[in-house]
Amino acid sequence: MACFWAESKFKQIAECVETDFSLESLKALLLNQAVPWKDRRSAGDLIRLGIDFKILGNLHGGNGQDQWQEALGKAERCRAYPELSLKALTALYRGLKAQVGRIFRADDFRQLKDSLNTFAGRFLDTSSWAEEQLKIYQFALKTLDELIEASSKTDLSLVRPYPVWLQYLEQQIYVRRDSSCGIQVYPYRASAGVYPEYHFIMNAS
Repeated sequence: MACFWAESKFKQIAECVETDFSLESLKALLLNQAVPWKDRRSAGDLIRLGIDFKILGNLHGGNGQDQWQEALGKAERCRAYPELSLKALTALYRGLKAQVGRIFRADDFRQLKDSLNTFAGRFLDTSSWAEEQLKIYQFALKTLDELIEASSKTDLSLVRPYPVWLQYLEQQIYVRRDSSCGIQVYPYRASAGVYPEYHFIMNAS
């Protein structure tokens, strides 16, 4: 089983930074039902506000202000959204932007892992994940330990560890552990590293 489930979520984080927090990138991340946001309501409300204010991209205006922050400020001054907690939306956006920036701009793999753990602790309710989803997420983070160990043996420094980790994650195969009886079937790359008593390779000649 490919690690695509976790990989796609981490790619959405990169897209937020690369597009300077465009509306589309934030929609993809905040409205993703597979991501267990602690404050899912505020996540949806923030996107609603972005649509209402037509924030197609986070292009900075002549006064140098962040377009999302400008929209939040206008909404508060106009009192146009009495049903929304604008303070909560502002805190969510500022916190999300700051933490995602730390992830994307981490100096090394260890700092990257720490930033990801901080992000998860602040914004995600991992206790609501299904057991298998949590295992895949943990598997993805564990690959960082491999990169931390590998980088400790070299003098090379990376400008951006995060994109390197995403590329590494694309190459990994997550194999679900099955405690039930029967014949285990693995993808070829995964089966190359196992040593069962009987090993059958389909379509081999």
